[in-house]
Amino acid sequence: MAEDRNIFDATYAARYPRRNAKKVQQILENLSPPKTLLDLGCNAGYVDAAVLERFPSTQCHGVDLDQSVVAPSLLKDSRFRFTASDVVNFDSTKPTML
Repeated sequence: MAEDRNIFDATYAARYPRRNAKKVQQILENLSPPKTLLDLGCNAGYVDAAVLERFPSTQCHGVDLDQSVVAPSLLKDSRFRFTASDVVNFDSTKPTML
């Protein structure tokens, strides 16, 4: 029987704070100011929050299995949109998605 890889893990981000911070920094170092950013598997939204801080005119769209892990402050930010979906079935061609 195949292992289900779409199992939600709400503790993932909390277990790896240093690694996550390092990856976010690496992404920011290699990113030109984007107009929009699609973050598939956004988890708490570390990348989105950092991008919005550095590039205030950017619009971010986070996708993850469960909204409960996304930082509440990010969910309140008008520059951020969230879609609850697994990344395999996410359809970015739907006008309401982006």
